[in-house]
Amino acid sequence: MGVSVAPLIPSSHSSHDYQIEFNARSGSYIMQKSPELSTSKTDGLWKSELGDLGDEEYFSNAEIEKFANTISESKYAKFSASFKMEDGTEQSIVGKLHPSSLKGGPLDWWPSLIRKILWAPLNIDAGYQWLLLGVNVGLVMGGSQALARSLFSQISPETRSGEFFSFFGFMNRASSVIGPILYILVTGVLDTRSAVFSILLLIVGGTIVLKWVDVDQGILIAKNEDARKKAQDNI
Repeated sequence: MGVSVAPLIPSSHSSHDYQIEFNARSGSYIMQKSPELSTSKTDGLWKSELGDLGDEEYFSNAEIEKFANTISESKYAKFSASFKMEDGTEQSIVGKLHPSSLKGGPLDWWPSLIRKILWAPLNIDAGYQWLLLGVNVGLVMGGSQALARSLFSQISPETRSGEFFSFFGFMNRASSVIGPILYILVTGVLDTRSAVFSILLLIVGGTIVLKWVDVDQGILIAKNEDARKKAQDNI
């Protein structure tokens, strides 16, 4: 579900960053809304490509066509634009760096598919997708940690609980290092979605390993070790 989180593609005219409408009285186009460009590198390059267009109030058909071509072709365009044309129709364009543009990543097909069949029909934007993910994780995370400690305590000899739970605590801390390192490495080589997926591989791998853990045999060995240690202490 974390890999499938994807911002919705702007659909209505009011949801676009640039909103441009034809004004019959002036016979030209008026920009009703535009984003504030920052001084960041990409925004600066994007602003230089726009030229003086963003400072104007009225636009001709040629200027609107040039503006639309700039958004569709610029590799720095991270905004979307919607046009209410002279003939009453609406046209929209999404820049290549817009958050809803899912292109280039090896796993981008997955969020695109889930967005098409789930997020878009239900109109659930990325913020609410993250909330759903957080609720689902919260439902199982506490229980899984409690079950892990419970299982580990059953197969640990009571007389050597200090040793065993020290090792258990060490592995918990080690996972706090291994997970982020794996995430950073995969992000550097591929992208963040692949990095999230790599964490899933760790979880699946751990689940598979647990199939070979004989809990009953572990409990028996732990009891035998306790009995042996007590007998040794009584000698």
